[in-house]
Amino acid sequence: MSDFTVVEFKQIVQSALGPEEAAAVGPDTLDTRLGELGIDSLGMLEIANQIQGRFAAKIPDDRLDASLTPRNTIQLVQSLLP
Repeated sequence: MSDFTVVEFKQIVQSALGPEEAAAVGPDTLDTRLGELGIDSLGMLEIANQIQGRFAAKIPDDRLDASLTPRNTIQLVQSLLP
């Protein structure tokens, strides 16, 4: 299984949404709700598109909706990687 880390998630957030949202993501905010970090549902779709493009991991919409924190999202992506 490949690994997907908080560093990679932060890079994707920066690429998808910009430096302000990326600055809010880090080891100390892994369990903070994405909405509180300034990441809304449209932002999550852009993040999912970036992840799918970089890692060839198809993220089902219903699973994406359940990713409420950076930790949940990272764990989801890790579970989908070969």
